[in-house]
Amino acid sequence: MKRYLLTLTIALCAITLKIEAKESMTSLTNRVMSIAVKHCENMDKALEPGRSPRYFGEGKFADKDIKWWCSGFYPGTMWYLYENTGNEQMLALAKKH
Repeated sequence: MKRYLLTLTIALCAITLKIEAKESMTSLTNRVMSIAVKHCENMDKALEPGRSPRYFGEGKFADKDIKWWCSGFYPGTMWYLYENTGNEQMLALAKKH
Protein backbone atom coordinates (compact mmCIF):
# COMPACT_ATOMS: atom_id res chain seq x y z
CA MET A 1 0.00 0.00 0.00
CA LYS A 2 2.83 2.37 0.92
CA ARG A 3 4.62 1.73 -2.36
CA TYR A 4 1.36 2.17 -4.27
CA LEU A 5 0.75 5.60 -2.69
CA LEU A 6 4.33 6.68 -3.34
CA THR A 7 4.15 5.52 -6.97
CA LEU A 8 0.82 7.28 -7.42
CA THR A 9 2.22 10.50 -5.94
CA ILE A 10 5.22 10.39 -8.23
CA ALA A 11 3.07 9.63 -11.26
CA LEU A 12 0.67 12.49 -10.55
CA CYS A 13 3.51 14.93 -10.02
CA ALA A 14 5.24 13.70 -13.16
CA ILE A 15 2.11 14.36 -15.19
CA THR A 16 1.96 17.95 -13.97
CA LEU A 17 5.68 18.60 -14.43
CA LYS A 18 7.55 18.82 -17.68
CA ILE A 19 9.80 15.79 -17.73
CA GLU A 20 12.81 15.61 -19.99
CA ALA A 21 13.24 12.24 -21.67
CA LYS A 22 16.82 11.96 -20.40
CA GLU A 23 15.97 12.54 -16.73
CA SER A 24 16.71 9.50 -14.62
CA MET A 25 14.08 8.00 -12.35
CA THR A 26 16.24 8.86 -9.33
CA SER A 27 16.47 12.50 -10.41
CA LEU A 28 12.72 12.62 -11.10
CA THR A 29 11.91 11.04 -7.74
CA ASN A 30 14.15 13.46 -5.87
CA ARG A 31 12.66 16.44 -7.69
CA VAL A 32 9.08 15.33 -7.04
CA MET A 33 9.82 14.60 -3.38
CA SER A 34 11.29 18.08 -2.89
CA ILE A 35 8.15 19.62 -4.42
CA ALA A 36 5.94 17.49 -2.16
CA VAL A 37 7.94 18.61 0.89
CA LYS A 38 7.42 22.26 -0.09
CA HIS A 39 3.67 21.66 -0.52
CA CYS A 40 3.43 20.08 2.94
CA GLU A 41 5.39 22.95 4.50
CA ASN A 42 3.08 25.49 2.84
CA MET A 43 0.00 23.54 3.94
CA ASP A 44 1.25 23.60 7.52
CA LYS A 45 1.45 27.40 7.37
CA ALA A 46 -2.11 27.60 6.02
CA LEU A 47 -3.70 25.33 8.64
CA GLU A 48 -4.93 26.49 12.01
CA PRO A 49 -4.27 24.21 15.01
CA GLY A 50 -6.69 21.30 15.20
CA ARG A 51 -7.54 21.47 11.48
CA SER A 52 -6.76 19.10 8.63
CA PRO A 53 -6.80 19.81 4.88
CA ARG A 54 -9.93 18.59 3.14
CA TYR A 55 -9.68 19.73 -0.48
CA PHE A 56 -8.54 22.45 -2.82
CA GLY A 57 -10.65 23.08 -5.87
CA GLU A 58 -12.05 25.91 -7.93
CA GLY A 59 -9.56 28.24 -6.28
CA LYS A 60 -10.86 27.47 -2.79
CA PHE A 61 -9.19 25.71 0.12
CA ALA A 62 -11.29 23.86 2.67
CA ASP A 63 -10.15 22.33 5.91
CA LYS A 64 -11.89 20.18 8.48
CA ASP A 65 -11.71 19.38 12.19
CA ILE A 66 -9.07 16.74 12.97
CA LYS A 67 -11.83 14.38 14.14
CA TRP A 68 -12.79 13.93 10.48
CA TRP A 69 -12.09 10.35 9.33
CA CYS A 70 -9.62 11.44 6.60
CA SER A 71 -7.53 13.64 8.88
CA GLY A 72 -4.75 11.02 9.06
CA PHE A 73 -3.91 11.25 5.37
CA TYR A 74 -2.09 14.57 5.72
CA PRO A 75 0.28 13.52 8.52
CA GLY A 76 0.63 10.12 6.85
CA THR A 77 1.92 11.85 3.72
CA MET A 78 4.53 13.62 5.80
CA TRP A 79 5.59 10.34 7.41
CA TYR A 80 6.10 8.86 3.93
CA LEU A 81 8.05 11.93 2.85
CA TYR A 82 10.25 11.67 5.94
CA GLU A 83 10.80 7.97 5.31
CA ASN A 84 11.80 8.56 1.69
CA THR A 85 13.79 11.80 2.06
CA GLY A 86 15.10 11.80 5.62
CA ASN A 87 13.88 15.41 5.91
CA GLU A 88 13.66 16.15 9.64
CA GLN A 89 11.14 18.95 9.01
CA MET A 90 8.68 16.34 7.67
CA LEU A 91 9.19 14.25 10.81
CA ALA A 92 8.47 17.27 13.01
CA LEU A 93 5.35 18.19 11.02
CA ALA A 94 4.09 14.59 11.00
CA LYS A 95 4.35 14.49 14.79
CA LYS A 96 2.72 17.92 15.06
CA HIS A 97 -0.34 16.89 13.02
